[in-house]
Amino acid sequence: MSVFLGGTTVYSGKFIEQKEWLVVGGGDGYIYVYSYESSDTLEEIECFKAHDGHHIMSLAVKPTQSFVLSASDDRLIKLWDWAKGWECIRTFQGHYNKVTHVMFDPRDNNRFLSASLDRTVKIWNSDAAECNITLHEHPDGVICLQYFSGDNRQLLIAGSSDGTAKIWDLETESSVGLIQGDGEQLNALFLHPELPVLITGLHNGTVQISKSTSTTAYRLENIASFNLGAVKAVGHIKRLRRILVACDQGLAVLEMNVLLRAGLG
Repeated sequence: MSVFLGGTTVYSGKFIEQKEWLVVGGGDGYIYVYSYESSDTLEEIECFKAHDGHHIMSLAVKPTQSFVLSASDDRLIKLWDWAKGWECIRTFQGHYNKVTHVMFDPRDNNRFLSASLDRTVKIWNSDAAECNITLHEHPDGVICLQYFSGDNRQLLIAGSSDGTAKIWDLETESSVGLIQGDGEQLNALFLHPELPVLITGLHNGTVQISKSTSTTAYRLENIASFNLGAVKAVGHIKRLRRILVACDQGLAVLEMNVLLRAGLG
């Protein structure tokens, strides 16, 4: 299943599962909200200007409250409340280049992280406009983030435009590993919540499915390709057992049986 947005580039897509909504960030600065109550169609129910004249690079949904974060190439991060008619309740500033990704901390929903082409990852409290912690040491712009746990530690994968992914220990704020790439820009990371699988979306329009062999090592198992341009984001519809792939030219859904055929079930 694919959805086209009238030529608008799609940079991010996230689900609000309790409402059965899909929230999409467009290259036109607008946020689009769709209902996926039907498994075969998506119905647009909301559309509003979020970042005037700038691309919305990333969205994040707060699972315990009615909040959505948006990050843009205007260097700003905004916090929206969908229960209040999508009111913007806070704006965060601190990056000096495009903000490429935002993500809530799964252990502390009042905390979130942001990645930027300024080569940093920042850790924020959603109740304060100023950043708490900045992680450096990235040789290139940081594109995407993914939390995970391993060896009794809370870890973070940060993917860069040089194709590599650095692994951080968030308790010590130190780098503990590096996943080498093939030189293709790494636009999206997704660790499957039920399978030992890392899904990466690349700028060349492919999705790579890799199986974990240790906390910091993955083996490539399968590759999926769509005719929708560069992959921008990867998400998960748990109830429907599907993976959402947001691309330059639209949205695609990867059926879970693609993973199962790769022997990962």
